[in-house]
Amino acid sequence: MGTDGYSHGSDHLKTCVDVDVSALKFLQRFPLLWFRKRTDATPKETQQSAFEEAEAGKRELATLIDIKVGQLKFATAKELKTQFHASKAGLADLSSLPKDVMVLIHPDLRLLDARSDVVLHHGAKPHATPWFSAETLAAAVMLSSSQQLNNVSFLEQLDRGVRVTEPQLVQVRCPKCGRLGALANAPPAPPTWRCNGCRGRGDPEGCRNARRAVAAYRSGHYRGEATLKSMLQSAIKRGHAEVALLCARVLAPLDSPSFVASALRARRPGLLSTVLSFSTERAAKEALDQVEHHWLNTNRDFQLIREHLRNARAAFFLKPADEATAKHLIYLFRKPPLRLPRPALETVKSFIFSRDLCELIRETLMVLNLTDGMYIRS
Repeated sequence: MGTDGYSHGSDHLKTCVDVDVSALKFLQRFPLLWFRKRTDATPKETQQSAFEEAEAGKRELATLIDIKVGQLKFATAKELKTQFHASKAGLADLSSLPKDVMVLIHPDLRLLDARSDVVLHHGAKPHATPWFSAETLAAAVMLSSSQQLNNVSFLEQLDRGVRVTEPQLVQVRCPKCGRLGALANAPPAPPTWRCNGCRGRGDPEGCRNARRAVAAYRSGHYRGEATLKSMLQSAIKRGHAEVALLCARVLAPLDSPSFVASALRARRPGLLSTVLSFSTERAAKEALDQVEHHWLNTNRDFQLIREHLRNARAAFFLKPADEATAKHLIYLFRKPPLRLPRPALETVKSFIFSRDLCELIRETLMVLNLTDGMYIRS
């Protein structure tokens, strides 16, 4: 407290905040570190009350990020050593955390910055340590009072360690939030178009459920693949481009011709481009072979339809010669004196060998015109 009766910022920075740390596993696969402000504990705290306090913190986290409590498990002693790099005394330093560990910070700790000092309560003995650096705070999930925003941020952060190499699809920048969103129809988007998060009514396309299904599939759930395939079929029929993109990029390559047939029946260029981009050439061929000899399609030129369908996929995928050249350039960029990191290599590759989106849309529209009114097996 200063002489003028007001507390100054330097006094606030010198005070240490007691922080409880919980090491958890989401779906038995994804490591999490949960930081929250420590509650006032009695001097004669027993082991049973400490366990109840940890369980209460786990339930609070499940409520904040809108998931089931059973999907969170405490990390074992072996997992603490191998995945969290923690010793028997607990976490020694917050700056040495592995990159694959997701950091979740309670809303009460959002005001702490990199200059603050905290007392970590993790392990046998509490110890003082500086708070996270600015880079780590930027990558951490800062929770708020909104369960929907917390759930979206949490599930999106799960994909950082499981990156999918994909070129730009039929995506448009949302005029409200500035983020890229998948488009079901052909670009340009109408002036009233908004992404799934800005349309109101919460989550109209159901992206939260799709991200949960993706997390369950990657964790090895026995029904994960069937759930994603059902969601993809439903998204194609309803015209939900963002859910279709979430499911298709995880299930890729799509071997079933039913997805191509559903996209042809939906008559939406953006959705058809997304499905063709992640489907195999055999799936696209079988989707046409199943209805070629039907009596309702007698006067259809299937050879011309196949040609434009191949051109649409060729506009998305790189040619074999371009792939060989790209691999050779990446090999040269990784050698001294450049030694570019992997994200920079992917950026350079995407700039040198970019897909022709205009040709993809043009060929997709030609396929839809040639198949207009054609019988397609449901």
